[in-house]
Amino acid sequence: MRFYLDKPLHKKAYDFLKNQSKSQAIITAINDYFDNQERENRLVEKIADRLSGFAPAVPAPNVSEVQNQKADETLSVEIDYDFLGG
Repeated sequence: MRFYLDKPLHKKAYDFLKNQSKSQAIITAINDYFDNQERENRLVEKIADRLSGFAPAVPAPNVSEVQNQKADETLSVEIDYDFLGG
């Protein structure tokens, strides 16, 4: 993995990684990802509830369907595992 320290996002990631182990960084990233998914699902449900009162002709989105679409998109991304030392 190469970091371009003149780019703000790269610098932020580099600073984050240099202060903890690779294992801890991966654990943090995985936990944050799933925590964000849960928050996003609750937000989608709340928005759907609110919208259903204003526009009853529009069906509320099926949260599990949205999750499945998101999972399919995630699975289609190729991941370069070289940064793990493999």
